Amino acid sequence: MSHPFGEPRAMTFSEKSKRKQRRPLSRSDEEIEIEMDKKGLSYRFGWPDLLPPPLVTITAHTRLEDEEKHLNTVKKILQDSSVHVQEVFFADRAPRWASAKTQGMFLTLVVSLDTVLNSRFGMHNAVKKIRHYFKTPGTETQELPIEFIDFRAMDDLISIPLGPQDNHIVNQWPDFLNKLITELKKLQQHWRAIELCYRGLFDNRQHNTLTVVITTDLVDEDKWWKEVLPTLRSSMNPPFELQYEMIYSGTLEMAMRNDNGRHISNDSYGEQLAMGSSIGISTLGNHAGTAGGVVTLGDKGPFALTNFHVVANGRIDASES
Repeated sequence: MSHPFGEPRAMTFSEKSKRKQRRPLSRSDEEIEIEMDKKGLSYRFGWPDLLPPPLVTITAHTRLEDEEKHLNTVKKILQDSSVHVQEVFFADRAPRWASAKTQGMFLTLVVSLDTVLNSRFGMHNAVKKIRHYFKTPGTETQELPIEFIDFRAMDDLISIPLGPQDNHIVNQWPDFLNKLITELKKLQQHWRAIELCYRGLFDNRQHNTLTVVITTDLVDEDKWWKEVLPTLRSSMNPPFELQYEMIYSGTLEMAMRNDNGRHISNDSYGEQLAMGSSIGISTLGNHAGTAGGVVTLGDKGPFALTNFHVVANGRIDASES
């Protein structure tokens, strides 16, 4: 479910770059803590304030003189912190709006791991230890971003649309959406669309969370993360449990790989045909259409109207009755 709105203009790369201030060098655990990413995402965190997801991962050829040394040291830190990882590597983690010329400007240390199984304290502590190692002035790593991310969210979270079992949510959504739009107008932020879907790390809705996804071209504005989202979480009173998420405009993709709740089985078919029913020839796979109105042909009884291709097969082509 989505709601489009407005015509905000996306900033150019040069405009975005001008807004970036040089990051201060961390000198203590307290300073590192202050500078760490504050977006509050359960599946991703690091140092400093990271670019909002989803991002494109571009694995570069060796660009650091002591890359192997750095990776070995980082792996030792992770091992000492009891953090179990899938992969540790350097790559450009570029926003999807970045052009081919600018994609090489986002070199990052990427730690891919399972954020569900690992201790959050251990992961958080490991980020600070890696930052202490990287921060030496004059080195090639002194301002290098550090990103810990769940391996299932490397490209993006899995999005699953609402289904027939969500009718109670669909019925209450319009009223809540109007209240949400009113609140966003008060906060005076530009946005493109509002989507309602299940979002998370897994392939099924049972393990993911009902999420209001707000898309905008200005997703890297601090106000969204420090003011708008906290205000929505505290001021809105949704009729169903949900969370809020911000992503770049045009990057939300629906994916259902193993969502059994949306697979067709014999139980999916009704016994009586009604206007709007999905119909087709049972012996043909991937073949269906919609039943329209019903007409009665004399003493032959009622017939459903539909398009020719829905019921076309070899029997009709052979002029059989």
